[in-house]
Amino acid sequence: MTSPDEMPRFVDWSRAFVPPASALDYLSQQLSVTDVVLLLNLITPPLIEVEGCVLFKDRYFPKTFADWSTHLDHSPQALERVINQVNLWDVFEPTDPAEEDALSSVATALSHIWPDHAHRSFPDMTFKSEITDSYGPGVTLFRA
Repeated sequence: MTSPDEMPRFVDWSRAFVPPASALDYLSQQLSVTDVVLLLNLITPPLIEVEGCVLFKDRYFPKTFADWSTHLDHSPQALERVINQVNLWDVFEPTDPAEEDALSSVATALSHIWPDHAHRSFPDMTFKSEITDSYGPGVTLFRA
């Protein structure tokens, strides 16, 4: 996992204080409760079950689902892989090479969290995640 001390934006901000400010100080100054709630929805996304598929609620759109379902021969695992795919460059804009590198750590963390989160929501099912790299790091969740 990437350390906050490896992130130039945090380091520069922190060093403006004597003694240097902590990561919690940074969060209290830079993030709103809304930011945290939205971030938690990325980390532990609300899930729904649609036609035998477990999907991220915010990524389910009936027409898109129907189109992909036809294209993927109604395969639940294939549909989950496509619809639950999150490319981190679509969510975050890295401002320097350290942030670009850190997105790989974010992808790894999500790939560990999402299957456990999904299993807690659907205890009779087993889930897997996969780190992707279609354009920058991404993660997808699907049933094993």
